[in-house]
Amino acid sequence: MIIAALPTAGAHAGWWLLAGIAIAACVAPLGRRSTVDTGRAAKPLAYLEILGLAAAGGAVAGTVGLYLVIPWWALASAAVIVVGLFAALASPDRLTVPLAAAVLIGLTVFVLTCVTITPEQPVVVSGGGSAAGALVAALACYPAFAVGRVLAAVVVGVTGAAVAAAALHQMGAARFGLSRAPLRDAVVAADAGALHGFLAVVVVLAAALTVTVLLKAVRATSAVVAPGDTPTMFAAVAMLMVCLAVPARTSVLVAGGLLVVHHLGVIAVRPR
Repeated sequence: MIIAALPTAGAHAGWWLLAGIAIAACVAPLGRRSTVDTGRAAKPLAYLEILGLAAAGGAVAGTVGLYLVIPWWALASAAVIVVGLFAALASPDRLTVPLAAAVLIGLTVFVLTCVTITPEQPVVVSGGGSAAGALVAALACYPAFAVGRVLAAVVVGVTGAAVAAAALHQMGAARFGLSRAPLRDAVVAADAGALHGFLAVVVVLAAALTVTVLLKAVRATSAVVAPGDTPTMFAAVAMLMVCLAVPARTSVLVAGGLLVVHHLGVIAVRPR
């Protein structure tokens, strides 16, 4: 999810996006709680959460197309959603850890590549964003920490910050803020074209894993909305498909806004 949020976060915050990631990682767990415990307000809050998770999934799937330089990238993004739906319904939890490990290894290779290769131009820490933009970055990154366990949130936060810092180191804040696919452009800036295919595979795996996690969260929340979770699941997938037509920079902010409102609602109605 962090990969999908980086273009928006970088455009508004520059190097301050690292602070945005930290803010999202600290704030999101405060409101992360099952809507089952919110009494009569459970159903509307559950709908908000489902919409937010679906928008986040659409942003993630849409990001795949930015890293696959192929004519049929939209089909590849749709395929990620279908795979995520199957994995969420089939619940093959035993595949989650190996897939996450493969993604972490791939992103580690990216970070090491960006850090060990000296940028062509000196990196200017200032510029390309502002401290106020850290709040926008936090909103964009918020969905990455809105589901899952605390350990997973820590891993996502540390990994996301490392990836963002490595790309910023290689590109500079101004160039990073203009990029629609900063990881790809960071590899180009590092003159490491041999990693293009490798990076595309890592992004696809990360997207499939993220969509799966998001749809599993939708499945758990849908139990609040209706006894049968299948209609809600397919409604969420339909919204994911719709979000493919929306720029990812917009989708991540919509997702973040919906989930923030949801979590504020959970906190407001939480039993004292």
